[in-house]
Amino acid sequence: MTERAKYLIGFLVTGIVIGILLVLLRYPGVTIRIDNQTGNQIEDVSILFAGGPVMLVEVANNSKVESRISVTSESSVRIAYSQNGKTITTDDHGYLENGYGGEMTFTLKSDEKYEVVEHIKLPALP
Repeated sequence: MTERAKYLIGFLVTGIVIGILLVLLRYPGVTIRIDNQTGNQIEDVSILFAGGPVMLVEVANNSKVESRISVTSESSVRIAYSQNGKTITTDDHGYLENGYGGEMTFTLKSDEKYEVVEHIKLPALP
C-alpha cells in the first residue's frame, strides 16, 4: 500500500470518528429527573421506557435523582415506585425516538399526584 493510500484511509477514518462523536455529543440521550415531594421516602424507583427499565435506589423525601437514558425505538417514559407498600406508576409521558436529547422532570407529590416538565430535542437533520 502506498503512503498516499495510507494517508487517505487515515483521513477517512478520522472523519468518520469525528462525525460519530459530534452526533453523540449533540444528542447523548434524555436526562430523567425524579423529584420526591411526596412527604415520604419512595423505594424501588424505576424508569420505564423502550430499552429499559432503569432501576434506581430509594429516594428520600425532598430529594432528587437523575439518570440518562437512550432509547432505541419509539418510546414514552413512565416512573414506577413503591410507597408505604403500594406500587404507583405514572402515565406515559413524552415521545422519544433514537437520537432524541433533552430532559424530563417528574415531580412526585402526595396522593399519587405528579407533574412532568419536558424539554425534548429532536435529532439534527442530515
